[in-house]
Amino acid sequence: MFKRFVVVFLVAIFFSSLFNSSLSMAAVDSSSLQLDIADQSGSPVCGAVVDVYVRTTGGPIWLQQIITDEYGVARVNRPDLTKFDFWDDTADITLKVFYPGKEVESLYWSLPTSNAEALSGLLSAPRRSIQMKDSASGQSTVEGWGVESGQALRGSGVFRSKRLTTSEISRPVVVGEMHFISDKVRAEFSYETQSSTTIQIGKAVGGGSWSGNGSLTRTTTSNATLPSDNISGGSCQVKMEFAFDYEYWAYQEQDVDDTSVWHNIYTWVEFVPNRFLGFPTPGESVGGDMEPKDSVKNDIYNQLYGFHGELFPGAETTHELKNTKSFSAAYTYGSWTGSATANYSTKAKVKQTCIDNSGTHEYYAYDMDKKERVWYVTYGAK
Repeated sequence: MFKRFVVVFLVAIFFSSLFNSSLSMAAVDSSSLQLDIADQSGSPVCGAVVDVYVRTTGGPIWLQQIITDEYGVARVNRPDLTKFDFWDDTADITLKVFYPGKEVESLYWSLPTSNAEALSGLLSAPRRSIQMKDSASGQSTVEGWGVESGQALRGSGVFRSKRLTTSEISRPVVVGEMHFISDKVRAEFSYETQSSTTIQIGKAVGGGSWSGNGSLTRTTTSNATLPSDNISGGSCQVKMEFAFDYEYWAYQEQDVDDTSVWHNIYTWVEFVPNRFLGFPTPGESVGGDMEPKDSVKNDIYNQLYGFHGELFPGAETTHELKNTKSFSAAYTYGSWTGSATANYSTKAKVKQTCIDNSGTHEYYAYDMDKKERVWYVTYGAK
């Protein structure tokens, strides 16, 4: 018979803005994170195992283990992250929940570590609720449970999470758009140091299909620039290379007779963004250009075409990108397609230069929505 259990593991640090401020903060210790774990009916899941990890340059490091009480509550102590090294001054949290017959739940967060006080001090009474869903397959048992090599397992009721293998794989991720006209308007997209991209994580359980599994934010550690020179076909997406960790994980139970033996009872893989590499490349072609030039020019109140301005021959116009831009199909790995959101905050720029010196046409750039995330181009006779 199976014991009810949940394995939860948390990576990185905690800070108050990540958690639902509408939840009651009564009786919650400000030095810990309270996890309330329940099933779909709202009944608490007691005896849950909570493994706490921090993701570092050397991979996930285990910090502590907590067991949920009769109310389905676990209190996770605030970790001291000042002694760890991170790839890009960003610390990560991931929270995964397992229960027989339930879907594996995963939650992720990222936190910039530039504020030293935030590393050790920001955990002001957070509280997080986790509700587990029934498995779509209705499966109540898990891989390998009950029999291994023809022998009945004698589980001890002691569980742990274990990363079995990992490999690093680089993938290009869409971070923006660059609009130009090959022989008339040149463009250049720059992703500067401290630009950040929030990238979706992929997960596949037991060799099944992929699904979204939260996201992590990666920050650029160097400048990367893509000019439109030698790009055929006109306006296109811009991709930057990121390193991902392909990780094979298992939930394991310790053998009751031989405590050195751990049995895999559930396995899954994750595709997790690791760090920024650079190496900008052009992506898919994109539209949005060539709105009627005179209509853009005469939109004096920016109502129809957003912010706009003329591109003068030989003059370079620099647009500092603002706000965020999301891409539903930002990268692929096998049959998995993940999304991404570029967080510009003036750390990304697009330069556009009119290279038509004939004097017979006028050129304009416009952003359509006054959010200054993408700058399109159009032109027409004077």
